[in-house]
Amino acid sequence: MIATPTTTVSIWSHDALTVDDYDDPVPDDTPTAVGVPASIIEQNHTVNTHADGRNQIIRTYTCRLPAGSATPVRLRDETTGDIYLVDAVTQPANPHITNNSRCDLRRAS
Repeated sequence: MIATPTTTVSIWSHDALTVDDYDDPVPDDTPTAVGVPASIIEQNHTVNTHADGRNQIIRTYTCRLPAGSATPVRLRDETTGDIYLVDAVTQPANPHITNNSRCDLRRAS
């Protein structure tokens, strides 16, 4: 991992499906990976809405995971217990090394 880890996370991915009695896929609430080192950074952005002319503070969360980690749909910070929904996953290109996966997060709890 290139980024300095700030915590460890549990990952739920798209692959976390099981089948029910009728062989239909159903979500499985078992994490795909546990104890994965991660860097979760919170940033505040001030946005001015022209409709009412007031400033609003928006919090955004960015997570860096080691390259090759399962593609997450949900993360749980094992230190704080916070749960995040994953909006987007990208892996910035680099011709020399494999970069960390970058996840845009929304805090769910």
